[in-house]
Amino acid sequence: MVITLLTAFAATAVPSAAIADSPAPPESHSYLLEGAPLPESATEADIASMEAAGELTVLDASDGAAIQPLSSTPDGFKLWNKGQRKSDYVYYSDWYPFTVADCAENGTDCHTEARVDFQLKQTAIGGSSHAWELTLSSKTVSNVGGVTATKTSRYWCGVNVSGGSDTICDSSGAAPSGVDMSVDTLVKKPWGSKNSITVFPMVKAQIIFYYGSQRFLGDFGFRGYDTLSRASTTKLASSSGTGN
Repeated sequence: MVITLLTAFAATAVPSAAIADSPAPPESHSYLLEGAPLPESATEADIASMEAAGELTVLDASDGAAIQPLSSTPDGFKLWNKGQRKSDYVYYSDWYPFTVADCAENGTDCHTEARVDFQLKQTAIGGSSHAWELTLSSKTVSNVGGVTATKTSRYWCGVNVSGGSDTICDSSGAAPSGVDMSVDTLVKKPWGSKNSITVFPMVKAQIIFYYGSQRFLGDFGFRGYDTLSRASTTKLASSSGTGN
């Protein structure tokens, strides 16, 4: 778990008093927007229209719920905007934004208080190696509101079953699924010894924004790129499933 002041890129402990004192304008409406940044000069009507069009997700303040480990591949993980397959071994997702937006009481003036984006980088080590190097990166795009945040993530490994339900990697040597994974740190995750299967990583990014007395919990499931598990020619597949 990493607790940061969003204006700083180095991890900095946030005392409870700092969280309690994070400013929030009186008589305003605050939201967490996921999947798209807030346009300039936006109104609450604009936000509602974007949500209705499926361009973003709008969340109110909430305590949220912890992610629980699963025995089969969890739903809701996506190859976000397809991303970029840079080579036979390297894949980058697109950046996924989380934005705390504050709107005046009349709903006509909405502005960004804080925005943090996440991206998944996946490297198949290749050859006879049955492992990825994964990095879930985060970047603070803006933080005019002095908002504080906690960033965490969880990892799963999936086996792509053609024509059937995908399963969790469970062959000898596989890293466990449904466990915490560091943010902004390269981690190595083996998927096990089995060959002639197609595997993919899944990483759930979670962020909690503390804005005044409000707490906003957002999450997004990154589906990584399909990877061909082979005895000596392991690499990314030429194309990939996209998730659900």
